[in-house]
Amino acid sequence: MPPEDVQDRAAGVLVGVACGDAIGRPVEFVSQTAVSEQFGTIDGPVDGGRPPRPAGTVTDDTELTLRTARSLVDCHRLDPEDVSARFVDWLGSSPLDVGYLTRDVLEKIAAGKDWSLASYEASMQAPDGRDAGNGSLMRCTPIAVAFRADPQSLVSGSRVISAITHYDTRCQWSCALFNYIVAQLIRGDKPELTPFLQEYKHRLPSELQDGVSNWRATEPTYDSGYVISTLHAALYHGLTAESPREGICESVNHGGDADTIGALTGALLGARFGATAFPTAWVDTVSNTDAAITLSQRLLALDFPAFSAEPYAID
Repeated sequence: MPPEDVQDRAAGVLVGVACGDAIGRPVEFVSQTAVSEQFGTIDGPVDGGRPPRPAGTVTDDTELTLRTARSLVDCHRLDPEDVSARFVDWLGSSPLDVGYLTRDVLEKIAAGKDWSLASYEASMQAPDGRDAGNGSLMRCTPIAVAFRADPQSLVSGSRVISAITHYDTRCQWSCALFNYIVAQLIRGDKPELTPFLQEYKHRLPSELQDGVSNWRATEPTYDSGYVISTLHAALYHGLTAESPREGICESVNHGGDADTIGALTGALLGARFGATAFPTAWVDTVSNTDAAITLSQRLLALDFPAFSAEPYAID
């Protein structure tokens, strides 16, 4: 196994997803003003949401993240067919929330279509503005843990794991960039976007390059499910906050797409500070944190074979 500090940071990624998701869920798509009126200041898991649920309840962000992690662990490799089958099984479990595009793709797969064709068709058929949501970014982080020391496999795996439901290249490359940063943090390296942006500058969508070039200096947008806006908000809070509590609470009190922004902010903060930096009361209250820790340990213990996106038609 890797050193204990690496184990702690890897566990922090998945614990951070669950904590940020659960803390943001009650104020998802609530305005910042309404958050203040209804809750004062969110400083941890609370009851509420639409529909109302107990404090610590997680959503599709965490559930699909853990399904992805379990597939990696059980298959000892990244197997997109297995991941897509697990997602279809999840859809049949009557989940609390399902994104528009994710539901469309999974229903096509359930009807017998190959995942890549289903995803491509759903993307082409999606109404304008609905084909580049954050529904794959929210669940991509197990790839960063599994391929933390293999940048090429990390990028390929991130793109393919996105394309299972979100074919648009803005989604694919947002997942790749996010996981690139998460992997740096897990390894204990300084987070640097520039090497990634330079290496892939001829392949990255211009909207992504523009959206993250001044992430630190530009105020994020919180009330949009657009993948690049969500990525920007997560970087803004996840890479500047002084603790998981500070970063997650600052991000979710803006309302908007609070569960997903909270989950991704939590992933970055977990990778920076480790699972042990999260308040014990949060970890004890939030659903699935035990599973998150166990799966992170199992991901670290495996030596995953290199992964290439070339066999998959995702460009």
